[in-house]
Amino acid sequence: MMNKNTFNSVLKGVLEDNEKFASVIDRIIKAGVKLINSTEELKEELIGFEGIYQTYIEDANLNYWFKVSENQLEYQTGEHPEAPFKCYFKKQLFLKIMMRELSGTEEFLKGRLRVDGDLSQGLKYVKFHRLFFQYIQAKNGNNNH
Repeated sequence: MMNKNTFNSVLKGVLEDNEKFASVIDRIIKAGVKLINSTEELKEELIGFEGIYQTYIEDANLNYWFKVSENQLEYQTGEHPEAPFKCYFKKQLFLKIMMRELSGTEEFLKGRLRVDGDLSQGLKYVKFHRLFFQYIQAKNGNNNH
């Protein structure tokens, strides 16, 4: 298990290489999905988040989506053709939001990230991603936020 500083250093250390960035983000997300799907308490947290959540990290050529259905979390890279809401980030902004250094909602209001689609699904997107990355950080010793 990594401590907070190691975890954050790994993330910031891959910003210059899109391939490494995509690989590290993919591994982090897969570990988080596995954790949530194998922990009953965490699976219960998925209640109310049913839907498809599409993310684009434009300057890394990385797209992925989550699907929450029947208290199970599915993750795939690429584009989901039925995603009702899409969020577009730059790498640096994505990492800062993921590490909870910035608020996705505030960055949206400042015009620093783009969204497309149903706003009610967008609110669920924000809450879901906050919850998801909060669990990942807690698992890696960063629970001071």
